[in-house]
Parts: sequence; C-alpha cells; structure tokens
Amino acid sequence: MLTCAAAQAHVVAPMEPVSGRECEVHEGQALAFFCTQCGVMVCAHCLLMGAHIEHPRISLHTAVVDRKAQFKEAMETLQGKHAAVEDFTQRAEAALKSLSDSCAEVRTQVERECRDMQMLVSELKHKMLSVVDERECEIKAVVEGQLVGQRQRLSVWGGMIERAQQVTQDEDGAVYLDVDTHKLDKQLRSAAEASLAPPKLANVALGLTLAAGTIKEEIVQLHFTEMLVPPAPSELMCVESTAASLLLSWSCETRPGDACTFTVQQAPLEVSGEATVSAEESWTEIYKGPSRSCTAAGLQERTSYRYFSPRPPRP
Repeated sequence: MLTCAAAQAHVVAPMEPVSGRECEVHEGQALAFFCTQCGVMVCAHCLLMGAHIEHPRISLHTAVVDRKAQFKEAMETLQGKHAAVEDFTQRAEAALKSLSDSCAEVRTQVERECRDMQMLVSELKHKMLSVVDERECEIKAVVEGQLVGQRQRLSVWGGMIERAQQVTQDEDGAVYLDVDTHKLDKQLRSAAEASLAPPKLANVALGLTLAAGTIKEEIVQLHFTEMLVPPAPSELMCVESTAASLLLSWSCETRPGDACTFTVQQAPLEVSGEATVSAEESWTEIYKGPSRSCTAAGLQERTSYRYFSPRPPRP
C-alpha cells in the first residue's frame, strides 16, 4: 500500500454521489466524470483506455453543480418575467371589467332618460348606444390586442417553467446533463434573455358622460359630452447616433383616428460650478410634425445636449 507523507495530515471527506448511473461501455463502472470536450458523462475507464483519453474532464459533481446553477438562474429569470406578464394580464382583465361596468352604467342612464321619448327614442337610443359600443370596441381592441401576445407568452413560458420545475424536483442530479434537459436549458436561457417586459397597459377610461337637461324640451339636443384625456408625455429615445447627429424616436398613446402634432426642442447644457443647467433662452425647436422620429443634426463634439418634447395637444 502506497502512502504520501505530505497528505497524511489532510482531512478527506467523501463526495456525495450525484447519480447511480453506470457506464454503458464499461459494465459495472460508475459515471464519475464529465467530458467537457464531448459534453457527456464518462467513467474512469473511458478516460484511461476508452474513447475519451486525454480529453479535458471535470468531476461529475462539479459538472452537475455548474449546470444546475446555470439552469436555476435561467429558470428564475424567466419566472420573474412570467410573473410580470401575469400581473399585466390580471390588470388588463380588471381594466376590461371596469370598462364593461362603465359602459353598463352609461347604457342604464341612456335607457332611463329615453323612457319618455316615444317618437324619437328609437333613433336617439340607437345613435347614443352606438357611440358607447364603438368606443368600447375601440378600447377593447387595443387592450385585447395587447393580451393576445402576452397570453401566448404565458402559455409557452408556463410550459417551460413546469418542465423546469419537474427537473429541479428530480432526485437524480444527473438529469441536468440529459439531452432533453440541455435543450430545455437552452430554451429557458434564450427566452429569459430575449423576452421583453410587458407593454404599458392602454388607457381604458370610457371618457363619456351623458349630458341630459330637460329631456322633453331639449330632446333634439341630447348628446354625449366627451371627456378628452390628453395623451401621456412622450418618452424620447436615441436609437442611432453619429459624430454630429442623433436619431430620436418616441412613443405616444393616441386613439385611432387622432392626429397629433409633436414638437421636439433642443438645448446645449452649460456647466455652472458642479451643476449642469440649461439656459431657458437656449431652447430651440428642431422638429414639429406628426412623425414619431426626427434627426438632431449639426451637433458639436464634446458637447452635451438636452431634449424636451411637450405633451401633444388633442385635435
């Protein structure tokens, strides 16, 4: 029996086995290593006299620990994004319910005000309910259009996460090195890296109030007053740059058919002490129109600029 004097004082702890699988080539030999060149589990005989001689290898325990950490990280990232999409769908569905309740309330009011209008009630009722129905359809179309894509993501991600959870619950640690698990790992990481956050939920405010005076006397003037909600401020983004120009882009929620005019202003930043400020008189208008992008040209090197886009007015 050979002994090493230098190692006699060392404390050696046995490593917990990660799998009870045996080598398919060398009968009775446990799979204790992972060939990093071939990406497969191997036994000691494979490394000494088999097809993996001189191949780089690591212990099976190390391979499982590394792959398991990567697998769990991808799964947890996707779980977080899945939760964000799920939260969005719940808020969107609640918003649709609120929209439906608002429409029902307005319809009830229309019914009540039109009860005494014997001659004109049919034409007036049809006209006013059509406004509500059309508005509801417009808003629902926007929100449901957002929901379609998000529900598809939930379905696909939910299936991937369910399969991933089954893998994490498997007592056989080597399951992380199976071909199917490797494919699932790639799918998880690809989805986690490529997936975008849920879109901003569309405005579902109905924006209609029934204007009813003395109905019998002013029947021909009965109409809806529309509460116009101005769009949210534009968020400017730089999508492309050169040495002397920037391509700016922005998004703004508008209703179908609305024609908004956007204005972009620019000002160089002046340094005052430690603070960076922009003089009011230095603001200049570089774009005005309906487009959602513009180019800021003629910029000077080593100069900082500030941009501002006022809230576009309703037509």
